[in-house]
Amino acid sequence: MRTNCVSRSARVRATLAVLSLVIEIVVPLQIAGQKGATIAARVTPTPDALVFSDRNWVYYLAANSSVPRKLARGNFPALSRDRQCVAYCLPQNSEVSAPAAGTVMLFDLSTGKTTTVLRANAWIAHLRWSPNGERISLTLALSSGKRELDTVSRDGTHRQKLITGGEQGADDIFSPVWAPDGQSIYFQDMTNLFQVNTSGEVVAKTPLGAITEEKEAVTSADSFVPSPTDPNVLAYTRSVPGTPLFERTFGEPNTALFLYDLRTKSRKRLTSLDVLAMDPVWSRDGRFIYFTGYRDREGRASYPFKIYRIARDGTGLIQITSGEMPDV
Repeated sequence: MRTNCVSRSARVRATLAVLSLVIEIVVPLQIAGQKGATIAARVTPTPDALVFSDRNWVYYLAANSSVPRKLARGNFPALSRDRQCVAYCLPQNSEVSAPAAGTVMLFDLSTGKTTTVLRANAWIAHLRWSPNGERISLTLALSSGKRELDTVSRDGTHRQKLITGGEQGADDIFSPVWAPDGQSIYFQDMTNLFQVNTSGEVVAKTPLGAITEEKEAVTSADSFVPSPTDPNVLAYTRSVPGTPLFERTFGEPNTALFLYDLRTKSRKRLTSLDVLAMDPVWSRDGRFIYFTGYRDREGRASYPFKIYRIARDGTGLIQITSGEMPDV
């Protein structure tokens, strides 16, 4: 049976959004004998600088730091290649009657100033910097119901449409990511993995079933991300059977992180049965993968999402901080 376009992870996020409070990195907690005292949520330093969001704010965690810096209200953050700027989307009005409108902003980490990169009459998501740092890719959910993949220069000029869902055999456009050489972008439509060049031409199409074994296990939120040091190795997520606790909590399967080697046609699961994984992104040296997730016992929390790091061989899983949508 075909997986519904509304992904499991999207439904989980929507359900938890109803329950959740506004979460900040500094979480107010009452400490015995200290009225109004606060303690900071646990943060594990990492050698990679990263950005992330908590559905309300965008944060920057410097390399080897345990103190995230709150930047601005927004989501879908992307860290520039020189680590000097953060691109992000302004919060969007989710009311059904609200007109579609999206804005991409740029936050300068050295000055704290923000500039507008792009405004569009569409929902904007999935920002990613090109490997050379000159362009930003993004998706636009158009009023027609179709999704479009565009790129734009960091100063907002030279916006270019690459492809729209329904063109060149692509039913839709989900989770686009740059190829390591910066000459093309990968995305999936729940049936195939597409590779489109910077002129908008599809140059490769691979059935998802060949990668995942079961194409029906792929949802709109799943990503297929090539390693920055070996483009033949893909990190990807897909639905899998979960623990009984996962099944009881959501009535749906879990989502796990895998590696797939295009040369050997081999795949390896990296995350365990009790860990949900989504939004994978490689460290720039290709040694680690960061992702959003949580453990089955945390599924009923008002805001369970954490950012984890795992080695490419599946060892050394560590929790970095609370949050989601990491980028390095």
